[in-house]
Amino acid sequence: MSFVSQSLQAQEEADSEQNAEEQVFVPKTIGASDDEQIFGEDPIDSKSLLTRAGFWIILMALLVIGFTWLNRKGFFRNRSLGGHTKRLVIEETTSLGNRQYLVVARHKNQSMLLGVGHGFIHHLKDLELDSKEDTEPFKLEDDD
Repeated sequence: MSFVSQSLQAQEEADSEQNAEEQVFVPKTIGASDDEQIFGEDPIDSKSLLTRAGFWIILMALLVIGFTWLNRKGFFRNRSLGGHTKRLVIEETTSLGNRQYLVVARHKNQSMLLGVGHGFIHHLKDLELDSKEDTEPFKLEDDD
């Protein structure tokens, strides 16, 4: 064999290998559609896709609503490491109008009624920690 024929034969073998790499053999099965041969299963139809997307959207909305509800109920408040609890707690607040409020505050075992407004805080009365007072409404006494 001459050098030219060897180089032509090598060129033909390289071209045939390149053509073989470009062609992908997909085995055909009896009764299978073209999509099943390519993907291996039925393609996802739009109705199924919308159902899955709707499920995940509803799930995420329920999670957001749940976390918001827990946050408003105080589940995430006063949870610090080491078991430290706050000593000053605002138990109740009532608006009187014009940015003035009545506040029941508790520090350790002492409860007090405070009058709070723009630029002032007045101590009105010390409150007893009695279960009887929790059920009855509080009435202010006039200092006449």
